[in-house]
Order: sequence, then C-alpha cells, then structure tokens
Amino acid sequence: MRSIRWLSWLTLILVMLAAATAAHAQSASGQICVLAFEDLNGNGIKGDDEPLLPGVGFTLADETGVKGSYSTDGNSEPYCFGNLAPGAYTVLARKPADMTTTTEGQWAISLASGAQFDVMYGAQAAGAPAQPTTSASSGGMSTLGRIALGGLGLLVLAGSGFMFFTTLQRARAAR
Repeated sequence: MRSIRWLSWLTLILVMLAAATAAHAQSASGQICVLAFEDLNGNGIKGDDEPLLPGVGFTLADETGVKGSYSTDGNSEPYCFGNLAPGAYTVLARKPADMTTTTEGQWAISLASGAQFDVMYGAQAAGAPAQPTTSASSGGMSTLGRIALGGLGLLVLAGSGFMFFTTLQRARAAR
C-alpha cells in the first residue's frame, strides 16, 4: 500500500514539473545570435582554427520590417538580437566586397518562445580554393526545447505510472 501511495505522489510531482516547464516555455522571449567566420577551407562549417570575420553586416527583420542590424567586428561575436517574441524572422548577411560566400546568406527562422537560434555565416577570400559548400546554420533544438521535450517525456511516464497504478488498484479491489 505504501508503494502505491509513493507512486501516486511521484506521478503528481512529475505532472506538476511538466506543467511548470510548459508554462515557462510559453512566457520566455527568444533570441537570434549571429556570427561570421573566415572559412579558410571553404567547407561551410566553422572550424576551431577559423577566425571570426569583421565587416559582415547582419539585418534582422520580421513581417513588420527591420528589427535590428549589426556589423561584426571580428572580436565580440556572437552577437544576439534578444528579447524577441515568438514568430517568423529573416536574417540577411552582407559579405565584405573582397570575400566569397561559403554558406547561406539568408535564413528564414521560426523562433519558438524562449528559444535561441544560432546563425553562422562563412566567407573566404576571393580566389581561395573552394570545397563544396554546405549549409552551416545550426538550427538545432535549443536548450529550452530539450527541457520541454524532457518535460513531455516525464508527462508520458507519469501517465503510464498512473495507468499502472489504477489497473493495480482495480485488480486488488476485484479480489
């Protein structure tokens, strides 16, 4: 009987934790961070030995217009456009005149509440040997997204525990 009560309390705590995680995810603002790098090998992916690139202009816009702009200095990046409401955004990169782009130069971003989206723009000196380009935008799941997914997993686990508990109670009552 004690194990059943313990399981009930555990289920209740897990459900409350999942609800708190979901409530936090709905109220948080997001951010889009930009970084430009000199793509020495031209593969479109920032390597540890590839320096930040000054002189790249980034523009952030949504459906109402330009929200902000930033020009890289090659020292203080990544730069984050913060306090953004969830929604659709576009980031546009303007390369320096003497450079060739090795990544995408425009990103369409669907920003979730509390999420961070990282934009990595690569370019190399004009005339440098190029390798096939790949998109280097790192639009993977944010930390908050992972937390929310974990909360959802806990909710499923709690629901399974509750169903097991209910079935066990009914089986004991039927004896």
